Amino acid sequence: MLILTNENSSYQTDNASTDVGDIYYCTLDLSIPKEADFHFNNPLVFLESFNSPAVVMKIGPYTISLPYDWYIMIGDKTYGDLEILPIEDLNNRAFTTPVINPLTGFIPDYYEIEILTTYNEVRWFFPKLNLNNILAVPLTAGHNPPCAFFVSELSGKKLDQIPAALLYR
Repeated sequence: MLILTNENSSYQTDNASTDVGDIYYCTLDLSIPKEADFHFNNPLVFLESFNSPAVVMKIGPYTISLPYDWYIMIGDKTYGDLEILPIEDLNNRAFTTPVINPLTGFIPDYYEIEILTTYNEVRWFFPKLNLNNILAVPLTAGHNPPCAFFVSELSGKKLDQIPAALLYR
């Protein structure tokens, strides 16, 4: 899995060693709604490792693999709010997701999401997320990647109707 680092580059967590240095990853912190913003204050120290079914999805021109039981941020460029939806609920439905690099983008693009295939069991490594934090996941390797937004689990606090203004700089 790729994460966006504080150096505006993609980092492959599957290849992480025990000595990752000073790598911080990007999250959209919604724990305090009035102070919601992108942060790089989480060092890549603890990686969760687990086996889970995988989904291969196409987001616009990009192909990405993620755990099937995760959630994706969806929205529409003509409607103001964003929502969190389980990936498993995407099948054969026309949803779009905002795609932007939080460090360099000013206006998100909205791409259609398509499920290509699923796999029974894949080994995953990803950073430990705080509650109500959404992970910026690069859609390509390299510098200045476009990102879509995913979360591994939802807390008791709902992450629905997220203001789209958070993505406009």
